[in-house]
Amino acid sequence: DPIPTATTRSLLDHYADVELSDLTDHEVRELRPLLYEELSSKAGETVFLKLHDACSRTPTGKPLISQNATKGMVYIVRNPLDIVASYAFHLNKTIDEAIAKMNEQESIASAKDKLNPQIPYLLGSWSYHVQSWLENDYAIPVFVLKYEDLFAEPVNWFSKVLNFAHLQCTEDEIIRAIEATDFQKLKEEEDQNPFPEKHINAPRFFRKGQVQNWREELSSQQVNRIISDHGKMMKKLGYL
Repeated sequence: DPIPTATTRSLLDHYADVELSDLTDHEVRELRPLLYEELSSKAGETVFLKLHDACSRTPTGKPLISQNATKGMVYIVRNPLDIVASYAFHLNKTIDEAIAKMNEQESIASAKDKLNPQIPYLLGSWSYHVQSWLENDYAIPVFVLKYEDLFAEPVNWFSKVLNFAHLQCTEDEIIRAIEATDFQKLKEEEDQNPFPEKHINAPRFFRKGQVQNWREELSSQQVNRIISDHGKMMKKLGYL
């Protein structure tokens, strides 16, 4: 089964005493840390959640994810030069619009409908998002996984993720899991069943999933603009 997203409204409603749709965005953001701690304490077993948020604090200064809520985070990062065309496709925007969006310091993913399956969450710029997790001050262990490494050596890097999560699997089980989640296979499955996280304006969720495609999809001006926006963090991660 897919890993649930931490901003799924129905998931958080289950642990809240009120329906989140009755609260303001400010109130929901303040409540989220408590809901994750509640979820963790009542789970009875290890729970895996997918999180898109930047590592931030609530309006009153509480960590969004506390040590009481998690044992650690696997942070998947990708070269912004490759992200931008994918992001443009996801939003059904132009590449130039996606470049601007990726540099918005206060970028928030939200919908006007308060009954949207996903609650609003803070993304920030690409550089801010990466820095917020790599340099978080919550004492939460973070395993940084580069998309490019996983693409090149899936068995090796998936094994490292499992070790970080204290999960024991045989190499055969790892290989079968990788084969089951092959990008082309997921893309074909989406042809039969729409992917739940597809943006409402996007034609589909899965696009190419390749590495270094930016060389064919971006102009030199677009490349320079992304490097100007995010060069410092790109160098830190070895993308420059």
